[in-house]
Amino acid sequence: MSDTAPYELDSLEELNYQQLRVRCERAGLDTLPPRLSPELMRHLLADTMQRKQHPKLPSDSAILRALERSLCSDSSSQAPLAQSGTVLTRDWKGKRHTVRVSEDGYKWEGETYRSLSRIAQLITGTRWSGPRFFGVQS
Repeated sequence: MSDTAPYELDSLEELNYQQLRVRCERAGLDTLPPRLSPELMRHLLADTMQRKQHPKLPSDSAILRALERSLCSDSSSQAPLAQSGTVLTRDWKGKRHTVRVSEDGYKWEGETYRSLSRIAQLITGTRWSGPRFFGVQS
């Protein structure tokens, strides 16, 4: 197989670690960590090969931005878990915590928060599911 010929995806399985490193460098993936696993190198090479064959595929940065948007979506765009005016209470370490649901979020100790989980984190000091902490079913 020549260096300029397109590589078949199936042939990547047959390559050893050093051969994969060489192919990555030839494909322009020369900034890889020194001991990247062969499996990840195969995935990166396959992705690079497919993007060369199909240039209209979204770029890595576009994919990462889409993932970030879906994973870190603004919780204010989500409907509250309870109707406005509802009061949620939770006893934690001898103290009763009261949260009032409003149109613009959740009010606790004089502040308004967009997320029950943020309030649960402030109360407990660790990450919690706010709906679970306050016993709210979605």
